[in-house]
Amino acid sequence: MKWGLGGTPTTHLKVQLRAISVNFLILPAYQLVWDHLSIMGYTKVTTGNLEPLTVVRDIFLWMLVFELTW
Repeated sequence: MKWGLGGTPTTHLKVQLRAISVNFLILPAYQLVWDHLSIMGYTKVTTGNLEPLTVVRDIFLWMLVFELTW
């Protein structure tokens, strides 16, 4: 195991950064597909606010909250 600054294992940091990068790409894409299906009427989950700017705002806020809490 390699050690970086402050005694933190760098292998752990690499694994965490890889997981964050994958989640940062896959989860918003999943949310975008879900929102598109909701807009097209394929799901029963709709809030009535389906303007494109509202959907983009919700996706951005969802990504931000998820990444900050994870």
